[in-house]
Amino acid sequence: MRKKYDQNILNTRFDKESGSWKKLYETDKSSLFKYNNKKYRQQYALEMIGEGSGLILDLGCGSGSFFELLGKLGYRVVGLDSSSGMVELAAAEARRLNNGLVIRGNALKLPFADSAFNALLAVGLLEYFPADEDFLEKIKKIMKPGAKIVITLRNALCFERKLWKFYGKIGLNKFQADYYYREHNPIKFESLLKSMGFQNIQRRFCHFYPFPWPISKLAGPLNSFFANKMEKWFSESFINFLGSTYLVSFTAPSSGLGGQKTEPKDISNYLKCPVTGQAVKKADSFVLNKLNKKISSGELYNRGGKKIKEKLDEAYITADKKIIYPVKNRAPIFLEEESFNFYADLL
Repeated sequence: MRKKYDQNILNTRFDKESGSWKKLYETDKSSLFKYNNKKYRQQYALEMIGEGSGLILDLGCGSGSFFELLGKLGYRVVGLDSSSGMVELAAAEARRLNNGLVIRGNALKLPFADSAFNALLAVGLLEYFPADEDFLEKIKKIMKPGAKIVITLRNALCFERKLWKFYGKIGLNKFQADYYYREHNPIKFESLLKSMGFQNIQRRFCHFYPFPWPISKLAGPLNSFFANKMEKWFSESFINFLGSTYLVSFTAPSSGLGGQKTEPKDISNYLKCPVTGQAVKKADSFVLNKLNKKISSGELYNRGGKKIKEKLDEAYITADKKIIYPVKNRAPIFLEEESFNFYADLL
C-alpha cells in the first residue's frame, strides 16, 4: 500500500474503474448464494440519510449510482467527484434523471457557498484523504444547521482487516492495495465528531466475512449465504469487529450561518471559486467569444500549463473576472489546474 496521499493516482485508478463501479451498483443486491456488499452499503447509507428536501451533496459521487434513489427520497442532487471518467458517467445520469448538477472538483477544495446543503453523503471517500479534521471542518461550513450527514469508512477494528495485515507481514501481499487509504476506529472517530460539535451520531456496519481467507474462497456460495445472514444479524449490532465497513450518520451543529431562507432554483447560485472564495456566475456570450478566439489561435493555456484545444459552450467566471472555470458535457470543472486566467486584454 502506498503511504502517501496522491490525488492523481486516485483519479487514474477511478478513471479506469468507472465502468465497473457503475455495473456493480446496477447488479442485484444479493440472492441466497450471492453477496454484493456494495449494494448493502448503498441501502444502509440511504436508510440513514432518510427522506428530506432541498439540496443534498453526493461527495465523491462516482458514476452517479445514488442519484435516482436520492431523488426518490425528495432531494435535489449535487454530485462532486475528481475523476473525469466518473464525472462523465454521473453527468449522463443526472441528465437522464433531469435532477441536479454534477461537478468535477476536489473534495478538499470545495466550490460551494456557506450553508448551502440540507444533507450530505460521502460513500467511500474520506478513507483516501490524509486527515479527518480538515475534511470535517470543510463540510461543516457548507451544511445548513442540523443538516444530515452520512459517511462510510473502513473499520479498523474489523478482525478480517487485522488478519490481512498479518498476511502482509508474512509475505502474503494479496491484500496490499497499490493506493493510499486509511482505516478508522469507530470509537475514536465518533469522539472526534463530538469534539467538533456534530450531533445525533449513529452507526451501522456492513461487508461481513463469515470465514477467513482462504477458507472463504473454498466455501464459495456457502460463504455468500452466511455473509447475507450476517448483514441481517449484525449490521445494527453493538459488536464492532465483524463488519469491515463502518457507516456513521450525524447532524451538523444546530447553530450556524443559517443559509438562504429561499432556495434558488438555479443550483449554480451556490457555487464559488475554490481558490479565492469569490462568487461565480455563468460567462456571457461576449466572454465566451473572446475565449474561443484565443483557443482557435492556440494562445490559451490553463493554470496547469496545458493548452486549451476544445472550444467552450459554457464556463463560469469569478466576480472579479479574473478566473474562468470551463464546463464540459454540462459538468462544471472547478479544479484550479483546469481553470485559466481571464486576462485584461480579452476585454
